Amino acid sequence: MRLTPKATLSTTAWRAASGSASISLGERMRPAASSGSTPMRFGISVRFADGDDARSIESLIDDRTKAIYLETIGNPRFNVPDFEAIAAVAERHGVPLVVDNTFGAGGYLFRPLEHGAHIVVESATKWIGGHGTTIGGVIVDGGTF
Repeated sequence: MRLTPKATLSTTAWRAASGSASISLGERMRPAASSGSTPMRFGISVRFADGDDARSIESLIDDRTKAIYLETIGNPRFNVPDFEAIAAVAERHGVPLVVDNTFGAGGYLFRPLEHGAHIVVESATKWIGGHGTTIGGVIVDGGTF
């Protein structure tokens, strides 16, 4: 199955076939049970790992998992995951590691591709204007998946 990331403001939406799943870290993206979020409406499940421990993430992977998604600096806890350990889990299971590097300041603070990420997404909106008058996003394919 081909997975196509599409950046929209500061979030990443996945266009994938019904029955796909992804694993994500962080409270920011956790939808309310009755929210009817877009992935749920299309039959795409998102599993949220408890914390950012690589073993917790690995325990959620199954044959439907299409990606592991995390943030460079987690929101709202400001946690920094162990990228090398999580990248090793992604490699073992043949799924891409997708990192939202918005708070990595466009590579100034952190360069996810150097630590095992396959795809990096960033909100350009925060760095262009930060006040909602401009909208932009960046997707960088590391060419390693």
